[in-house]
Amino acid sequence: MQLGVARTFQDVDKRNHVLPAYYGLIRELDDQLGRLFAYLERSGQAEHTLIALTADHGDYFGDHWLGEKDLFHQPSVKIPLIIHDPATAADGTRGKTCDALTGAIDLLPTFIESLGGTPPEHRLEGHSLRPWLHGEAEAPARAVIFSEGDYGRLPVAQQLGVDPLKARTTMAFDGRYKLVHCLGLPDMLFDLQNDPNEFVDLGRDPGYAAIRAQLRGQMLDWSTGLRNRSTVSREKERSLTGLSRRKGILVGVWSGSELTDDVRPPAEVGVF
Repeated sequence: MQLGVARTFQDVDKRNHVLPAYYGLIRELDDQLGRLFAYLERSGQAEHTLIALTADHGDYFGDHWLGEKDLFHQPSVKIPLIIHDPATAADGTRGKTCDALTGAIDLLPTFIESLGGTPPEHRLEGHSLRPWLHGEAEAPARAVIFSEGDYGRLPVAQQLGVDPLKARTTMAFDGRYKLVHCLGLPDMLFDLQNDPNEFVDLGRDPGYAAIRAQLRGQMLDWSTGLRNRSTVSREKERSLTGLSRRKGILVGVWSGSELTDDVRPPAEVGVF
């Protein structure tokens, strides 16, 4: 709250001076998108153009007496996402909203699948959103979604005495409870059902210990999952399984009679 941009937006007069310019920029963007969409219609390209309107982050603009985007309150992390899918399969969902937990990482798999490809699941953490766009009953649901932040370059890291290399924050949100884990500092927890503006920190409330433990466990599973494994496909993984036993010294094997044909070294090796 002591950062310059936060102090600016704590002043209502300054905030009211800035907001019209911000809204004007949004209007300019809206006008130019309108020109683009009109061209797509005139040129006949609209019928095979998928459009996704989103953003990389929100902005506090005075909410929580803050500016910029450096924490995980809803004004910062809840970004817009509007998708127009020209496919006839999406006709039934036009104009509808979806409350499923989604993230920016879901866009690339959606684009790949919309172009007829198969998203490489060993490389991409996100889920294609086409099942929701096409109203499929078996759309995969996320139990929790995550976001990460690094505040090593902000003055607050120095003020807190935090090593810039450890100035990391991670959020886990299950649609109701939001856990914010900061290395070396106490966790924060918010209940958005009973506290939608996120003013009451339950991070040290003993009555919410089980909720915090559950979200921490989900965060641990996520952090040690796909993001930390080698980018190898299922097919490649299967083809490599047991391959190491066919090369070099076979530790723990007393004689060749113990080996099955699938792991026996080729005859030309001349080991047995």
